[in-house]
Amino acid sequence: MSENKRGRPLKFKTVKALQDAIDKYFADCEGTGEPLTVTGLALALETTRDVLIDYQGKDEYSNAVK
Repeated sequence: MSENKRGRPLKFKTVKALQDAIDKYFADCEGTGEPLTVTGLALALETTRDVLIDYQGKDEYSNAVK
């Protein structure tokens, strides 16, 4: 029996793609002096805080988001 996947496909297909986007956000904030925030990260990734929490719940992505 196959597993039915529900919901939208992941925006970041690989952990590396997600980690690269997170690293860019950190570097941009460091360069401008902007504080690091979860909301800021979500906006930089063009997603929402809820989606970041969803990624955190996925084993392969959890370390990148924590």
